[in-house]
Amino acid sequence: MSPTDTTRLARDSRQTNFLRTRNHYHETPSYLLDEAVITKLDASEVCIDFVQNTDAGIDQPLSEWDVEVGGKPVVVVEGASDSSYWESTRRVHETVVLAESEDASLRVTQPVELSETNGYVSRNGRVCAPLQGPPKEVRLEIVLKPSHPGSLRWGQIYVWNFEPA
Repeated sequence: MSPTDTTRLARDSRQTNFLRTRNHYHETPSYLLDEAVITKLDASEVCIDFVQNTDAGIDQPLSEWDVEVGGKPVVVVEGASDSSYWESTRRVHETVVLAESEDASLRVTQPVELSETNGYVSRNGRVCAPLQGPPKEVRLEIVLKPSHPGSLRWGQIYVWNFEPA
């Protein structure tokens, strides 16, 4: 893709991705598929619009994410957000009595239905970064700041490579 071809830039630069952790765990439901597209690219600036679809259990405003373009921090302008939630139930067997002795053990279980709320939040953001001439590569990195020690570092990287003009 050539950085001077602005008419096809948005269509040809569209990329999709899923959040991942450093131990390679990643989100896979299709409703959590994220997207980034370069909306402006010239010798002095690049702008990227992105959609971050995050499981409601780890969702944070985009201001709580570390976002970099070309390895340098950028300010995210957050646009509209949307969310979707649903209830689900599942049946598990819960141990109600556990007795053990040297000779034997006894475990009594009963079925239990657990209800839980699941969902996701979709957030739209835009970042712009200065450039020093036509780029050979544009790299967008989005990483969720850890909420507490030991929490997973969720993130993703988008990379666009350009041919010389």
